[in-house]
Amino acid sequence: MINTTLLLNASKAITPHLPKKVQKLMPGFLVFLPLALEIAKLLYKHRQEIRGVIENLTEQVSTRAKKVSNGIAIAAPRLPKKVGRKLRRRLKYLPYALEIAKAYQKKKHRKVRHLTASLPKKIHRKIDRLLKRHRRPQRLNFLRGY
Repeated sequence: MINTTLLLNASKAITPHLPKKVQKLMPGFLVFLPLALEIAKLLYKHRQEIRGVIENLTEQVSTRAKKVSNGIAIAAPRLPKKVGRKLRRRLKYLPYALEIAKAYQKKKHRKVRHLTASLPKKIHRKIDRLLKRHRRPQRLNFLRGY
């Protein structure tokens, strides 16, 4: 899992390097960016299995997700080497991962199933496990005793 505080600090550093249009979209995507980066990392690891599938799927992605990932691609060369290298590797899968994460956070489970259905079963299961790990707590457990 990615540490969200480090990611938010990194996003604050990345945001000024992004185009102005993308900077306006970033606050909406910061909520599910950690989950999207985890999914993009998973898709990158299994790129041999999904090489042909992912190109067809990214055509179905919303324009907002494409703008954010394109803005990150523009900023990647200006970032520190390690961060830029990791982002450049996963950028091909980031728009699709953003779409899955956005659908999951908005509790549109049918859309998540639809987006992941065309992926190989092994990767589909891994994404499902990753989404279950990222499940938001419904209530604060420590308040239940009062």
